[in-house]
Amino acid sequence: MGLQLNDEKSYSRQMPGPPKPTLKAIATLAGVSQATVSRVLNDKGPVAEGTHQKVLDAVRALGGGAPRPIIGILVPDLSNQFFARLSFHLQTLLLKRGYLPVVLATHVVPGTNPLAPDLFLATDAVGVVHAAVDDVSDVAIADSVRGDLPMVLFAEVRSSGNADFISVDSAAAMLAAVHHLYDLGHEHVAFVEGIPAAQTAIERLRSFLAAAAELSLRVQRIRGGYTFDGGIQAAKQIMAQPVPHRPTAVVAANDEMAFGAIQAFGGAGVDVPGEVSVVGYDNTPFARWTHPSVASVAPHRSALADRAVTLLLRRIEAVAETPSGRWPVPSHEAIPALYHSEGRTSVGPAPQ
Repeated sequence: MGLQLNDEKSYSRQMPGPPKPTLKAIATLAGVSQATVSRVLNDKGPVAEGTHQKVLDAVRALGGGAPRPIIGILVPDLSNQFFARLSFHLQTLLLKRGYLPVVLATHVVPGTNPLAPDLFLATDAVGVVHAAVDDVSDVAIADSVRGDLPMVLFAEVRSSGNADFISVDSAAAMLAAVHHLYDLGHEHVAFVEGIPAAQTAIERLRSFLAAAAELSLRVQRIRGGYTFDGGIQAAKQIMAQPVPHRPTAVVAANDEMAFGAIQAFGGAGVDVPGEVSVVGYDNTPFARWTHPSVASVAPHRSALADRAVTLLLRRIEAVAETPSGRWPVPSHEAIPALYHSEGRTSVGPAPQ
């Protein structure tokens, strides 16, 4: 979806401020054709590097900038490595397609999550990728998609609003992780849960319990809340139990809790994986960089980002062709997770 450029019209959207240079003015100053200017500003077709720079220099000299329609990206927390990397993938894809991504972490303004999509209306955004759905109810999410703004939500919610939905299917990957533990002799496994009402937490717990039931494992559920400190407290709760009755493996609903648990175990002299194995979720970069490195369940972030961008741009284009007051039928795609264990050292044989 490129910008519509005409000879004597400003190539920017009609916004308050000084007039923007015309396509003809830019071409004249740069000493190139108007078609070349169009290719540069729309990022379509090959243009020699020197020519590309001439066009951009002319745009700046004439007091303009290459305008790009804005797409908002909502994540709950940019300090979380999963969402930081997801934002990076989304930004890369959107920039390549000629859009300007604007990232908003909703934890900066606590309690505004249901209203966060509305904040992008002030920027004249053309769409939103809404990945910050973990701490709002289904009702709040449904309310947020009743407006005109095209959206893609990382959720399983069905709605008649102007949105498509992406979720993660962890069933096969979680079964692989639990099977790995079972094959190593683990028969008693603790699961450290995320935020109780979060859809991701519900889906991950459901996948774990189904896998554990299939292998007849003993299960201990511990509240963790998706935080590093939650992982520390979960480990302390496990270590407070008599050694013969402790779980010999821990599966955490995200990597942050897995890291917290490993730190608490190490601080108390409990060896990982010699005395207890640990599996995380999200496969963040730190899962590979820590010692021990952490086996983790997660979808490929690049796959999530690609599908989100594809669905959103398809919806934006479809909305432009849909009669006023009606939206394209919502679609729902599930991205499969994978079990990332090769070369990871947080999982070992169950202690005798």
